[in-house]
This record gives sequence, structure tokens and C-alpha cells, in this order.
Amino acid sequence: MHATIQWSYDLLGSTERGAFARLAVFAGSFDVEAAEDVCGAELETLESLMDKSLLRRTAEGRLFMLETIREFALEQLAAMPEEGDTRRRHIEHALARAKQPPSPEIPDWLRRVDRDYSELRGALTWLREQHEEVLLLQLASRLGRFWDARALLQEGRMWLEAAVATAPAGPSSDTVEAFTRLGHIAWRQGDVEAARPALDSAEAGARELGDVRTIGWLHTNRGAIGITTGDLVVARSEYEYALAIFREIGATQEVAIATHDLGLIATEEADYPRARQLLQESAHIARSIGSSGAEANALGSLGFVAFEQGNLDEAWEMTLAAIRLNRTENFTNLSVAGDLLMAAQIIGARGDHETACRLVGVFDGYVELTGAALDPIPARQRTALPEVAEENIGREAVDRALEAGRSLSLTEALDFVLSID
Repeated sequence: MHATIQWSYDLLGSTERGAFARLAVFAGSFDVEAAEDVCGAELETLESLMDKSLLRRTAEGRLFMLETIREFALEQLAAMPEEGDTRRRHIEHALARAKQPPSPEIPDWLRRVDRDYSELRGALTWLREQHEEVLLLQLASRLGRFWDARALLQEGRMWLEAAVATAPAGPSSDTVEAFTRLGHIAWRQGDVEAARPALDSAEAGARELGDVRTIGWLHTNRGAIGITTGDLVVARSEYEYALAIFREIGATQEVAIATHDLGLIATEEADYPRARQLLQESAHIARSIGSSGAEANALGSLGFVAFEQGNLDEAWEMTLAAIRLNRTENFTNLSVAGDLLMAAQIIGARGDHETACRLVGVFDGYVELTGAALDPIPARQRTALPEVAEENIGREAVDRALEAGRSLSLTEALDFVLSID
């Protein structure tokens, strides 16, 4: 294979050879714009490399090299005096692609990072290998929200821990963001003992920097830990403190989130009228600013409240509304999986226990894949659903349905639920 690639390479002109070698910096697929910005490769040169099978095109029109070809190209790049400049441009490009936009544009940003992620992971890997501590911290901190939103918890935690372990001394916005995301991800994994010191480090830096919004956000994280550990007094205190900060600085999306989570506390206390009031308020605020993720969370929680109050029709309506919003934005996270579990509970309550258990199987597979820990409400749902089903269809049927569900992806299961309506 090496000889065949060498033969094709020898047929290239000097411009094509240079572009071919520089394009090896992309560990995954890339678009024409990236090839031009990072490698100075014009469209005519790219088309020539594709004609010679040194580059391939995906169905979406992105470009990539087969791994054996890329290994050869990397050898050529290593021999070029401009390797360092090419690598630097690639890192600058990765940082630009990973930079978070304003909140309303986050769904589109997540989709772009989905598309570019193999290339961004390649940039992270190179920075770690080259001991580029500052740039590694910058890129990891920018990707923290992506890992969190996409429930890539194990990978995100690994990169964030690597970044903060070698971060320069002293506070910086990158260090604060990295510790903030690390604390949140550790909490989502159920590792409260790791989450707390990370949040403490983040808040110490945020206070030195005067970053009031982040201070408020960190207290919502501590409130979430309170809910998880069953300390609802602490949880309410933390969320109310955070909510006061968000209202004072006009952080509307954060107001919606904190209000929602106060609604969860009321739900845990079985104060359903109060929970409904807070969750409806959260949904209204989120809708007013176009925050579909926050609105979907509130609608899903309203579905649970309706179910607990015995209103299956309203519970189904709210759950479907949440799922539709999440599918429109292609959100996949533990909250979305929770909507699937809620749908399963309603379907089971209506008598279709086999379908309910299949959906629980999907939920189980997703939770295992992400390594996430369950909050109290979904944990109780997950326990109760198969128990009720077993009383109606027997243990063997429950086990078969749970196993069948594991063959479906979360998105497939969500689309199935929408098809029922």
C-alpha cells in the first residue's frame, strides 16, 4: 500500500504535494473552507487530489483521507519546514470553530461541532502530545459545553481533567470555564466528591475575575447536588441565591433554568401546585427568548407533574411537546432520555407494558453508554416501571422487552414515540 501511495504522490505537481501534506493535519473530515484557511488549498487542487484518490468526499460533501494515506501524508508534512506554521493555523482554526456563540445560537453551534468533532479531537490530541498547556486549556474549555450537552461525559471529563492539571497558575476565564464544566460533568456521573472541589476552584477564580454570571451558575450546580443527595433545604437555598443573581444581571436563560429546578424541588416535596407554577413560568421565560432546550426541560417536567396528579392525557401532551422540541434541535442528553422514560411510564399506565419496557431498555442502553448517574425522579421511574410490568406480563416478557429495547438508539425510540401520536 505504501508503494502505491508513493507512486500516486510522485505524480503530483509541487502545489499538489504541498497541499496533500498540509491536509494531513485534519484527523477527520473537513470542509473546503477549512482546507483553504488552514492549508491554502484551492478548490482546483482539492479536486485534483480527489481525482487521484488521495482525497475522498463524504455524502455530505466533506473531504477526508483514508487513514493509510493520511499516515503517508503526515510523513511528508513532518519533512516540510512549514509544518509548525500549518499546525498553528490548524489550532487557530479549531479554536475559532469551538468558540461558543450567544445562547440563542447554541443549537446550531452544537450541530457544527458534531460535524467537526473528529477534527477538533485531533487538535486536542496534538496539543496534549506537544505539551501546549495554554492552548489545550483554551480548546478544552470551549468544548466543555459540547461534551456536556451531548452527554460525552467520560471523554469530556478526561480532556478537562488533563487541561486543568497543566493549566497555568492564576485565574483565567478558560480555567474557570474548564473547572465549571468539569464539576458539572462529574456531578452528572454521580461523582459528587469530585464535583465539589472542581466547583470550588471555579468559584474562587470567578470571584477573582468578578464573573458574577458564572458565580450564579456554580450555585445552580450546588443546588443540583443538593437534589441528588436529597438535601432539599440546601438545594432550595442554592437555587434561590443563584436566581437572585440572574435576575439582578438580566441573565434570562439562567433565570428559566433556575426557576425550572426550583420546580423540581417542589415536585420532590409533592407540592404539585407550586411545582406547576414554577415550571410553567420557566417554560414561558424560555419560550420568550427562543431557548428550546430550556423550554423542553420545563415541558417534560410538567408532564411528570401531570402524571403524578393522575392526568395521563396532559402528561402525554406535555411529554410529546418536549420530545418534538428536542428532536427539532437534535438534542440528545440525559434530560431527553428522561422524556423517553416518562413516555414509557404513560404507555405502561395505559396498559401496553411490553412497549413501555422496550423504551426502558433504550433508556438503560443510553445511560450505560454515557456513564451518567440518575437523578431521584428518573431513578424511581426506572425502578417502578419493570416492577409494574412484571405484575401484568411476567418476568420473562419484561426481560425480553428490555433486551429488545437495547437494539434501538435514543433517537429511534423518540421517533417511535412521536409516531404513536
